[in-house]
Amino acid sequence: MTEGPIRIGSFLTYQIIIFILVIIWAFMGFTMAQFQLLPLYETPHTWIAWAAFILASIIPVITPVTWRMKTQIIYVEPEWDFRKREVSQSEYSEIMKQYRNEYRDYLSIIDYRLLLLAIIISVAAIATPFL
Repeated sequence: MTEGPIRIGSFLTYQIIIFILVIIWAFMGFTMAQFQLLPLYETPHTWIAWAAFILASIIPVITPVTWRMKTQIIYVEPEWDFRKREVSQSEYSEIMKQYRNEYRDYLSIIDYRLLLLAIIISVAAIATPFL
């Protein structure tokens, strides 16, 4: 924990829960693959449906755990010294960019690059047996 306006509690419990959930999810995928890969070329739609279901089933399970992890971040409001100041649009953009870089782990924003990467990996995982 660092001294400053943001204090972070322990994530260890949540990381253990996520690890256990991912292991259970991987075991479910392994078990499903044993039975669904045998008739793959006779009924490919069955493999696609089950694989998509397994991939999608982790989302509603992991989301509440990660959302709960956010409660470990505590913001202690410092004493502010407010002054009026005029800044140009480019300087304001630079300040906002610097703020997002410094506090990216604490902001509730969607990282579209990681979302795109997850979609690509999911499609690759479903399509791999056909290669």
